[in-house]
This record gives sequence, C-alpha cells and structure tokens, in this order.
Amino acid sequence: MPLQIKDFGDEKVINGTYGSIWIDDIYICALKKFSAKVKIDYGDVTRPRDMWDGRKATKYSGEGELTTEKIDSLGLDLMHDAISKGKTPICKILGELADPDAFGAERVMFKNVTFDEMNIFDFEHAKLGEDNLKFKFRHYELYDRIQ
Repeated sequence: MPLQIKDFGDEKVINGTYGSIWIDDIYICALKKFSAKVKIDYGDVTRPRDMWDGRKATKYSGEGELTTEKIDSLGLDLMHDAISKGKTPICKILGELADPDAFGAERVMFKNVTFDEMNIFDFEHAKLGEDNLKFKFRHYELYDRIQ
C-alpha cells in the first residue's frame, strides 16, 4: 500500500491565539498559555530466552500548567475558600483550540483537577503581572478532535 499524505495549505496550521479554557464553566479571558499532558509509568517485563526489555503500563498521571495575565485573583479564588475550610480544592477545566482556518477544533475536558500551589502575592516593579498555576488531573475526555 503506498504511503498516503494528507496535503494541506499553510493556513491549516493551528494558531494558538484561538485557544481558550473554562474553569468550572468560567471563561478565563486573560489566558496566555496552557498545556496538559499524561505521563505513563512502566514496569519492566522480562521473558526467558528473550534479550529485549519489555514494558507494561502501571500508572498514569496527568499534569499541566496555565498562565494568565494578572487581572484578578484567579489563583486565590480557585483555592482560598477550600483551603481555609480544610478541604481539597477540586475543579474541572475545559480546553478548546478552534482556529477558523483549521481542519476542525479540539476540545478536551480535564477532570478532578487539583492545583499544586497558590500564589498569594507576587509582583515586580515595571513588569506586567502574571499568574502561573501548575495542576494535576485524574481523568480527561475528548469532546472534539481535528481530523
């Protein structure tokens, strides 16, 4: 079977400017950067008379990071109430990448999101403010994918 190549015009390359997120159904308008990934831990599998190392997935973990322009107290709002009550702050994040020139859009729901730290107060003279939030998630669902 000959190799099939999907041809595309340059305009089909996704532009991150069209990326958006919602945290617990609240649109985050000051978003600058977002990333999320799944890490896979493996155990070694060995077999008699076989010199090759084998691998078996033993654990998954999801982690990510989002950066916003500092226009409000997003980090404090996400965690302060739960922390002050001794509870675990948990939320969901919906990510969308929908460039109108692209072959389609991606939408992913990240579930059971917990944030690793809360930046209470941070600024630097003559520098625009940012909030950087690192998080972990337990599950995700693919709602839309680019084909």
